[in-house]
Amino acid sequence: MEVIGFKSFWSYDEKEHKGLKRLVSALTMGHNTLEMYLPRIEDIVINSLEKISSMNHLVTFLKEMKSISFDIIISIIMGSYNKHILTKIENSFSYVFAALYCMSLQKN
Repeated sequence: MEVIGFKSFWSYDEKEHKGLKRLVSALTMGHNTLEMYLPRIEDIVINSLEKISSMNHLVTFLKEMKSISFDIIISIIMGSYNKHILTKIENSFSYVFAALYCMSLQKN
């Protein structure tokens, strides 16, 4: 069973897709797994909130929460990372995300 590539799990039928989704979510979203990441998540949130509280200007709450969430997700997926590169990825992701919601939906 391939997770990425030409025949990734997106191309499987509904039954196979659900089975793989359960397998992957059990490995990544189980109580023990989330408990393992809790100290890292707490560190990211505390450091981010301290950084925000020390700013001398107004901040956009939603933007800051998206940034914190993105940091948490990338930290869990990639482990250690370069903050400069991560900021570029985050900005690119924001542009793509905004563009997706600006596209008009057409019925065929």
